[in-house]
Amino acid sequence: YQATSVDGQEWSRRNQPIVEARLDEAGTFDQNSVLSPSLSVQRTAAGRLHYGLHFGGQNRNDEAAIGYAGSFDGVTWERFFGPDPVLSDNPPEELGPTVIVRESVAYMFFSQPRQLRGAIAVAVHP
Repeated sequence: YQATSVDGQEWSRRNQPIVEARLDEAGTFDQNSVLSPSLSVQRTAAGRLHYGLHFGGQNRNDEAAIGYAGSFDGVTWERFFGPDPVLSDNPPEELGPTVIVRESVAYMFFSQPRQLRGAIAVAVHP
């Protein structure tokens, strides 16, 4: 959901989520749930702000992967790559993305649960 505030103390919430599970779309990586959002903001070459939202998703088999949606105004969001995630390697699963952009290089850190232990991994673009 999105909340807005004029003074940073009182907030109003819109009743429409910005990204939600695609319950009625078979075969999507996020058909069952979406979780763990991570927001990044970049200025385009034209000077516009672009908001990037990486998020975890789970399909009907509870397999997890990472998706992406973008927005230029922070209100209207568009998913990229259709029904597919931006990062998936089942198994292991990818959860809890966090993205840092530095000098046009993006670093996405995420966790991979493995049996009784876990791992933290990074994907780098470009």
